[in-house]
Amino acid sequence: MEFDPTTMKETCRQLAEEIGPDGVAELLESYLADTPNRLAEIGRFLESPDQTSLKRAAHSLKGSSSVFGLSEMESIANRLEHSFATGELESQTLFLRQLREEFERCRGSLVATAAELAAMG
Repeated sequence: MEFDPTTMKETCRQLAEEIGPDGVAELLESYLADTPNRLAEIGRFLESPDQTSLKRAAHSLKGSSSVFGLSEMESIANRLEHSFATGELESQTLFLRQLREEFERCRGSLVATAAELAAMG
């Protein structure tokens, strides 16, 4: 599944109807600021035996990505979250790389959408 900026913008538009454009712009800005930190945190957890914290960080990223309709980010984070239970430990590094790449694909559209919404509010 590829990043679809149309789906993301439609999801943000619907969310803006509920909480206002300024609220969504703030959420987007927070997501943009927090996600690189969360990805770095996941990388640190991959190097430690702390699977509980890894699952928690992946779950959090999955949830925040779903808010904006970022289905591929959500899907990869979900696979990472469940990798311990499914025995896919060797895939965790791959999932992290995929998350980083997908975030970079999404970043420009997220920034543009946040700016559009901020201008509306």
